[in-house]
Amino acid sequence: MRCPTCGKEAPPEANFCTHCGTKLSRQDPAAEAEAPTPAAPTPSENQAPPSAPAGEAAAAPQADPSAPAADGDPGPAEPPFSEVPAIPPEVPSSPEQPAKFRFTAKTIVLAAVVVVVVVILVIVLAVTGSGPAVTAVEFTQNSLSIQVGEDEEVDYTITPVEAEDAKLQWTSSDSNVAVVDSDGEVHGIAEGTCTVTATAKSGASATIDVTVRPELSSFQAIYYNLLDSSYASLGADGSYLLIDTNPNDYDDYSDDEAIQGLYYTLIALDLPDSLLQKMAATRALDGRQSEDYDDLEVSWSYHPDKGLEVLFTVA
Repeated sequence: MRCPTCGKEAPPEANFCTHCGTKLSRQDPAAEAEAPTPAAPTPSENQAPPSAPAGEAAAAPQADPSAPAADGDPGPAEPPFSEVPAIPPEVPSSPEQPAKFRFTAKTIVLAAVVVVVVVILVIVLAVTGSGPAVTAVEFTQNSLSIQVGEDEEVDYTITPVEAEDAKLQWTSSDSNVAVVDSDGEVHGIAEGTCTVTATAKSGASATIDVTVRPELSSFQAIYYNLLDSSYASLGADGSYLLIDTNPNDYDDYSDDEAIQGLYYTLIALDLPDSLLQKMAATRALDGRQSEDYDDLEVSWSYHPDKGLEVLFTVA
């Protein structure tokens, strides 16, 4: 049987052409014999054989596998039917892989611009704030009195309450008398009066009068801040301080507030606790006792009818 594709004779038992692999259809032997043999194409008389491209040598003519072999040359051996390679099945194409992202100068510049924009937005939001506007600022006191060198923070309220964290701008009408920081803490500079103003970004504001007193001595500061005039007295020039634990001279009496004031005074002057123990152990017959501490002299006396009297004097 001849192959309908290449015209080569195939073995009688073959189902595929041993030359080109075309599947052979078995017909009736009589019909197969009558089937015409395909003729090999022949070049026309006026058609020249194709010439080899310039610069290339003409290809050597291929030997016809069907031509008889030369003497002594057995020719190419036709593979048996079992060795004819089967047509490989169609391999499905793999799914398209996504393109990998590549960093370029353009993408780096774009990322940097985005970062800068985000930072600017964060700064703007932090400065402007997103809370409600302040409608009113009020101080909790009508005036403030401090001494030279003293610091005191001004208390205030903001309306509405939701805006209580809003920042205020603080100013002093006379920075030679007192100055104020960004948190509303006033510092006395010199004796005099001035006005401190707190202003919100919305324009709401409040003012407070500030009086700055002369700097007090240690005795003056203790007298005004820790003691009471009912049992303590202060020299006009601040040179001495007297504490009487029985100011009304009651028999066998001691004022508890006076005793407490005495204790606070010893602490404020940085005097040892042993001094208070010496005072408590003093008897009427011991007379007046005294102790010196650098530029400070402390003297005291005790009597059951007059109590304990302690005098602090600048040495």
